[in-house]
Amino acid sequence: MDGSLRRTPAQRRSRARVERLVEAAEAEFAEVGYDSASTRSIAARAETSIGSLYQFFPHKRALLDAVAARHLAALDQVTAAASGAAAGHPALTVPTEPTGPADPAEAASARLSAPADAPGTASASASAAVGANLRTVHGAVVEGVIDYTAAHPGVRPLLCPVFPSRDLTEIAASMQAAIAHRVEKAFAGAGVAPDRCAPAAEVYVRVLAALLWHAVDAEGVRRPDSCRELRTVLGAYVEALLPDPA
Repeated sequence: MDGSLRRTPAQRRSRARVERLVEAAEAEFAEVGYDSASTRSIAARAETSIGSLYQFFPHKRALLDAVAARHLAALDQVTAAASGAAAGHPALTVPTEPTGPADPAEAASARLSAPADAPGTASASASAAVGANLRTVHGAVVEGVIDYTAAHPGVRPLLCPVFPSRDLTEIAASMQAAIAHRVEKAFAGAGVAPDRCAPAAEVYVRVLAALLWHAVDAEGVRRPDSCRELRTVLGAYVEALLPDPA
């Protein structure tokens, strides 16, 4: 957030005021839209003066940047956790697997058409391992982002604005690129071919952002059918990234 601030608050009271302003800006953007929101309405919602707002934020775009930075920091933790899941950390599970083995890698391997322990070549076993890791990454990313959006629906118009202004378009592109960079690392860690990681991550995140608008509404309520279809679409895309066993 510091990059969007006119000056960094030093006192606890000032820091609390900045937090209120950012929270008020997010609520105002979600309620009336970024273009219709004003610094005066944001200051009023935060119960502070317009002069206090301008002490820290020179314009409305600075508030938008601060809101986006807050969401991006949290989403970065979600996608970082996906990388950890692929690396074998047991704390994360694949939420779309209602029954079966408790370990995410075992659950994903059970869905492979050619199990790793079946007779076959080493390349088939390698493909099975990549499949297990990649499905674990996919489950962690999709469920993590859906959960976060349901808890913080104000992120929806930032990730995929429906009526984008120039500012919102720039914010969406920046956020999607940052998330895609993390997903790219997760794909690489899962064993996706190096030349496919970057373009695949970009497509994956763009589709996720677009469908997220339909999966979670403005109040943070999940639409089960849309969530299911989101998982299906991206799950099919993930399957296409698996290496062909020899």
